[in-house]
Amino acid sequence: MAAREPRHTPPAGPPAGSPALRAIRRRIGSGLAAAGGFSVFLALIQLAMPLYTMQVYDRVLGSRSVETLVALSLLALGCFAVLGLVEAIRGRLTQAMGHLAASTLTMDALEASMGGLLRGGGSRPAQVLRDVNELRQFLSGPSITAPLDAALSLVFLLFLTLIHPLYGLVCGGSILCLVGVSLLGRMLTMPGAAEANRALCRHGADIEAASHGVEAVAAMGMMGNLRRRWQAVQDDHLRLASRTAGRAQAVASLAKVCRMTAQVAILAAGTMLVLDRQVSPGSMLAASILMGRALAPFEQLIDSWRNWSAARESHRRLSGLFTAEGTPDADAAPLPRPCGHLLLDRVTYVPPGSDRPTLRGLSFSVEPGEAVGIVGPSAAGKSTLARLLVGVLEPTQGGVYLDGHNVWRWHRDDCGRHVGYLPQGVGLLGGTMEDAIARLGDPDPALVTAAARRAGVHEMIGRLPDGYRTEIGEGGALLSGGQRQRIALARALYGAPRLIVLDEPNANLDPVGEAALLSAIAEAKAGGAAVVVIAHRPSVLNAVDRIVVLRDGMIDQAATRAEMVRRLGAATGPAAPQPVAAAAATL
Repeated sequence: MAAREPRHTPPAGPPAGSPALRAIRRRIGSGLAAAGGFSVFLALIQLAMPLYTMQVYDRVLGSRSVETLVALSLLALGCFAVLGLVEAIRGRLTQAMGHLAASTLTMDALEASMGGLLRGGGSRPAQVLRDVNELRQFLSGPSITAPLDAALSLVFLLFLTLIHPLYGLVCGGSILCLVGVSLLGRMLTMPGAAEANRALCRHGADIEAASHGVEAVAAMGMMGNLRRRWQAVQDDHLRLASRTAGRAQAVASLAKVCRMTAQVAILAAGTMLVLDRQVSPGSMLAASILMGRALAPFEQLIDSWRNWSAARESHRRLSGLFTAEGTPDADAAPLPRPCGHLLLDRVTYVPPGSDRPTLRGLSFSVEPGEAVGIVGPSAAGKSTLARLLVGVLEPTQGGVYLDGHNVWRWHRDDCGRHVGYLPQGVGLLGGTMEDAIARLGDPDPALVTAAARRAGVHEMIGRLPDGYRTEIGEGGALLSGGQRQRIALARALYGAPRLIVLDEPNANLDPVGEAALLSAIAEAKAGGAAVVVIAHRPSVLNAVDRIVVLRDGMIDQAATRAEMVRRLGAATGPAAPQPVAAAAATL
């Protein structure tokens, strides 16, 4: 077995993104190609209105033929009906693109965000949802097709040139003017919009962090300070947003002036040509309509820059989220149920962004049916060790192996079936008691009841109004601290896992709860599970077979419980490590 496994690093070069993101790009590319085909058809069929106008003015008014007017009108109405149908189809196509992006990306993005949080990443699930929704709205709206429509304005420019080159010259100059205004708007608004959006994200992160500590905020009168802090952040965001909006409004006003000037110019040019008998009066009105059709996409493009900027920022964040370092290489096939042989082989862990190891060179093993207690002072690395044991953190060097398989490389859903974990933060989610114990999967009533009995909460649940169907509230808000911890213990025991890691499992327990905890550990050992217990309160150490003392991220002592008692009994004063001495007092 390899003693060291270096941290996985992504390949050099630009990030490739996730398979889901690459698949979405390909399918959106196909959708845009189809939308481009519809846009070409729409551009051609929009020629019906100016052609109708020319024919009415040049033929119907001169010949006074009602039959010609009726025939032209029916033909125009048919074209307009087809135009509406094709526009509706194109709109449904873009909506389908947005729906596809949201339905394909959301779950993968949320899972990647949760994994990033384990490694200290800054991407929050709520922000991920906002980013995916921003992409969905962008792909479903008119902004995505605005560049296509602008490119197809060349059809109207060509038709105007065929009527008379002067019309084409005026239209071409007007388009160049609006393109310049559009580029100016992009330069003025996109950087500011991106900066304002980042400020808003920071503001949201501050508020979300404060919401988790609302009790401390209220109890210690911190609301006023928080309010002043939030006000400063919001003022900064509003200043950036207001400046960007002001620039965008100025650019939009300039674009409107250019468009109105272009309409005047085309009518003036048409009037001169009609007076010079070079074109018919109907062509002058048709040229005005064609000019409007040619310039409208560019004006829309100016209004769309903010949407493009927001979508670009959302795509950048999602791409960075999917290509974040540390994604485990999941085994393709599930592995057989382990026996419970746990091995740590020279494990070192350095947190991301730090050069100081939290754990250094840890090596020990836990056999099936054995319980090991981990003790040590604060900041010794005990909770980090717990996360490494269950495979939610990747060792910088070395490895953690369950029956010879690296728990970090093991597919999380497959490995999780064999692991029971009770973290310090408990981490209950919403739902019923049954859902919480069954890990939000399809609950097996027999397994749920067995886990609840082992955790000593079966009778407590039976006294609730709806028993196992009782709602626990978001994060277990309807339960007391001790009830949450005992339900989380039952969740850790669900399905008789082969590796059980308990981090401060008796922190909120009364004597009855502690007795149930000790009984659960003894029963898990009897069932052949490997149990690791991390504790500050020493009473739980009565259930362990060996004790490992951590100090400064390294193993300071390791011995059987009886040997540790003997050693500490021989040590006096400061020679006895304080956490172990406290534990020995109750052994």
